[in-house]
Amino acid sequence: MYLRSSNFILPTVFVITVNKKSIKKGLIVMQVIFKAHRFSDNPIALIICLIVFLLNCYAAWKVFEKADEEGWKAIIPIYNAYIYQKITFGDRYAWTFILFFIPYLGLVFALYSLYEMYKKFFFTDFGAILGAFFPYIANLYIAFNDDCHFSERNTFLNDFLDK
Repeated sequence: MYLRSSNFILPTVFVITVNKKSIKKGLIVMQVIFKAHRFSDNPIALIICLIVFLLNCYAAWKVFEKADEEGWKAIIPIYNAYIYQKITFGDRYAWTFILFFIPYLGLVFALYSLYEMYKKFFFTDFGAILGAFFPYIANLYIAFNDDCHFSERNTFLNDFLDK
């Protein structure tokens, strides 16, 4: 109903609804009111989104290049997830990107994969955890920081599966 190619839906207001029926049933209903924002109506929002998108593409390109992969692989959907897993766990366990498509497990495994990848770029434990939750910022940090170099170190998953 709201979703069209020219519209983006952003949650704007949370409303907690309590009425007599819901009180009798012990329910409190939280509704999210959506407001459609058209980028064609707001060119500044479109420009900001384009800048953020291009920065993220550039950062992913540079991360791939620092990990000795070709940069163009970063902009191809699904294939870039495979390459990220190849960077993180090596050629032998690159198939693990399939785990991203399993509900709940995919989210946990994605956080773990990002943590391990940022550890390979010499992040501290705390920095790698922050990078897992804010990957766009961490990728920008790697892209613009010459001190971040890729290292081939074993991950916990590599050690566990090799036994």
